[in-house]
Amino acid sequence: MEIIWLTFLGPDRFSELCPDNIGENEQFVADLCRTALNSLPFLALLDNVKIEYSATTKTYRIDMFIYCSVTVIGLTTAPSNIGAVVEGAISQRLGEIFSQVESLEN
Repeated sequence: MEIIWLTFLGPDRFSELCPDNIGENEQFVADLCRTALNSLPFLALLDNVKIEYSATTKTYRIDMFIYCSVTVIGLTTAPSNIGAVVEGAISQRLGEIFSQVESLEN
């Protein structure tokens, strides 16, 4: 089992999120990310999504923890790029609600 911690930044301009309702935003983003994770060829479970909004920079910061297991599909070792595969799937989905998405190193 691998644990992947991802952080993304997205501008509030042209975003589908509302800075006044972080709780609903977190649920919306979690549902979107779960859909992306379900398309992967291995088990990836979203544990937590936390969103913070910065009024000074007008950006959303999205932190998430994801558990990945490849043994359930018969692989004995995880692909070396499993983190990049997960990050790519999530970034693509977040691109549906932000005009641009930036991934931060953790």
